[in-house]
Amino acid sequence: RVVDMEALTVAADFGFATVTTSTSYAVNRDLSNYDESIFLLRYNSLSPIYYGSYPRPTTEFITRYTDSSFVEELRLVSKGGGPLDYAVGGFFRREINDLFQYETVPGFAAWSELPGSANAINQVLGTNYANFGDYAEFGNGGTRPSALSPVDTNYTYLRKSGFTDRALYGELTRHLTQQWQITAGARVFWQEVSQSLLQTTPYGGPIFSTLPYPANLTDKFGTTNVSGAEGFHNHLLKFNSSYAITPALRAYATYSEGFRHGGYNANAIGTCAFCDSPSTASFAPDMVKNVEAGMKGTVGDWLRFSGAVYRMHWSDIQIELFDASASAYVANGGTALSQGVELELEGKLGNGWSATLGYGYTDAKVTSDFTITDRGQTILSAQGGDPLPYVPKQTLTMGLDYTKNLASSTTLDSHVNVSYRSDVTTQINASSPSYQHLGGFTTLDASIGLLFGAHWRARLYGKNLTNIAGVSAAGAVLKSADAYPNYRVEYVTRPRTVGLAIDYHFGT
Repeated sequence: RVVDMEALTVAADFGFATVTTSTSYAVNRDLSNYDESIFLLRYNSLSPIYYGSYPRPTTEFITRYTDSSFVEELRLVSKGGGPLDYAVGGFFRREINDLFQYETVPGFAAWSELPGSANAINQVLGTNYANFGDYAEFGNGGTRPSALSPVDTNYTYLRKSGFTDRALYGELTRHLTQQWQITAGARVFWQEVSQSLLQTTPYGGPIFSTLPYPANLTDKFGTTNVSGAEGFHNHLLKFNSSYAITPALRAYATYSEGFRHGGYNANAIGTCAFCDSPSTASFAPDMVKNVEAGMKGTVGDWLRFSGAVYRMHWSDIQIELFDASASAYVANGGTALSQGVELELEGKLGNGWSATLGYGYTDAKVTSDFTITDRGQTILSAQGGDPLPYVPKQTLTMGLDYTKNLASSTTLDSHVNVSYRSDVTTQINASSPSYQHLGGFTTLDASIGLLFGAHWRARLYGKNLTNIAGVSAAGAVLKSADAYPNYRVEYVTRPRTVGLAIDYHFGT
């Protein structure tokens, strides 16, 4: 992966206010290889018509990805000091994604020309093909694996997508007294999403084609060609008020809104094998309305604290599901509610010791019954009260630091922290095929370092010292009769890692 980032910020002081322009540009290029053999094993176990029960089902998946973005923001911010403060501005963002994927089955082209490589297919279909190449060309109307360039090509995928965001915003603060202020803000935006998708599945030919009739009847490469564009226009509101009870204690309350744009899923739409229905082509925006109240303050110079309660109402929730080809896609559900408590403490214990403590409790659940269907089949059914996936009810973090001056220009600093997350589920409804229950886990990190002067620092660190294999996310369980009967994809915490870091700070 190679990432290039450039940014330029220019500010001008006009006395009554400051004008700032911020420009940034970033490009992220990534080339990755994946072992996707489990999918070929799975299709082999379903039926030989896909790969002829190929005896060496090994698949390499190569992905080339480029993400480029340009962001420009211009804002005018008042100097303050009077009864009114304000900020107004404009925002522009343009992001373009290019994704190319290529899947190969090593040795498949040579095997497909061997006499008898269609035996498993002939037994199922009652045919008499000499080899798999004949079956692909004359049976499916597709391309012989040995005729492809490069050979062994199983699948190609090219997707280009774009996102444009234009917005105007403003915020006004009225200081009613020295202790009490109220703020109102709004953001109006115009967003556009677009995509074009081109994929080929050459062995299947017309079976996988979504080209218009009659071109689909002679499509030897199993071509899927999908494109679309959509625009969204909406506004967001924010209201806030805070009151300084004492110089060291402040209470606040906030109402805010959030918006997440809709878009297009990267799946094939049509009547071909493994195609999905038009209902899965796109998904709508979802919106959140949040109410929060809390207090924050200090006790002397040794303790800082904050606490808040919140309640978030979520409508048209976006949910990740799996399409006919086992690829992830996004659909809209009903309404949900997330409410909870957050607490933070940071204190000095004396003699170079300090500690931090953070705790969060979240109750996140569906608040309306809804059903998501595809081709007349129920993909997901949820009832009010079902928990939202991947939301732990409890989180806890604790940290302890120790700092000591060893010499005039040398400082010792050490840190240890513990992090806990309670169990989660991977889907809304327990009857969903991809539902899993992931247990909670605790991780332990520590470090000790020396700071030499104002520039050099050496640090010995250890992450996940107890070597917990905590699972933070998991994919659907893939059932295969041939191998790995309970294979599944899991995202686990990094194993115990010990390292040495040496840093140099160029600032003054």
